[in-house]
Amino acid sequence: MVPRRKGNETAASASSAPGRERWRWPRLPRLAWPDRAALLVIAAYTVVLIVLAARLSPDRFEYVFSEEGPFEEGAILLWLAASLIVILRARPFTSRSAIFVILFAAFAAREASWHKAFTTDSFLKISYYLKAPAPLAEKVLAGLAAAAFIAMLLYAAYVVVRFLLVDGGISSRAGYWVIFAGALFVLAKVVDRTPSVLYDYTGHDLHIDLRRLMLAFEEGFEALTPALFALSAWVSRSDRPYLS
Repeated sequence: MVPRRKGNETAASASSAPGRERWRWPRLPRLAWPDRAALLVIAAYTVVLIVLAARLSPDRFEYVFSEEGPFEEGAILLWLAASLIVILRARPFTSRSAIFVILFAAFAAREASWHKAFTTDSFLKISYYLKAPAPLAEKVLAGLAAAAFIAMLLYAAYVVVRFLLVDGGISSRAGYWVIFAGALFVLAKVVDRTPSVLYDYTGHDLHIDLRRLMLAFEEGFEALTPALFALSAWVSRSDRPYLS
C-alpha cells in the first residue's frame, strides 16, 4: 500500500524538482550605516537644489547652473575622483578596471567640453560628420575617438548588467549604488529634454519656476551621478567586486 503524502510535502518536492524551481524576487541588499547616511545626504542635497531654484536671483541662478558654474565644475572633479577610486580599490587591477578608469576620465573630459574643444563641433554628434565644414582628417580622428568612447560605454554597460542579473549583484550594496547612479543619470537626461520636447509638441513653454527647478535638478543630479558611481566602486571591494 502506497503511503499518502501530505499536500505541503508534495508541493515542496514538486518545487524542488529539476527544471521546476519557481522564480523568486531578488533579495534586497542589507544597507550598512554609511549607506543610510549617504541616502540622508542625497535627500538633503535634493532639498538644497529646490531652495536654490526658488530663492536665487535670475542672474545668480544662471551662473550657478551654467556650464561654468560650481555644479558643472564639481562634476568634472567627481568623475576624476571616481576614476581614482577604481585605481585604488579594484584588486586585482585588470584590463576591465583600466577601461572603467578611462571611461570615467572620459566623462570628466566631456563635462569639461573637450568633446568640442579640438573640433569645429562636438564629435559625439552625428550632424558633425554630416554637415560640419571640417577637414576629412579631423573627422576621421574624431570618429575613432567617438567609436572608442562608445565601445567603452557599451562594454561597461555589459559588465554592470551581467554583474546585476547573472552574478547576483542586484542584491549587493555595490549593485544598489550602481543602479541608483544609472537611474539618476537617466533621470537627469529626461529632465533635460522634457521642456524642449513639450514645446515641440504643444508650442508652449513651461512656467519659469518649473523650468528653473528642472534645470536645477538636471545639473544637480548630473553632478551627483559620478559620486554614486564612486561609492559603488568603493564598497565593491569589500562587498562584491565587479570592476576587476
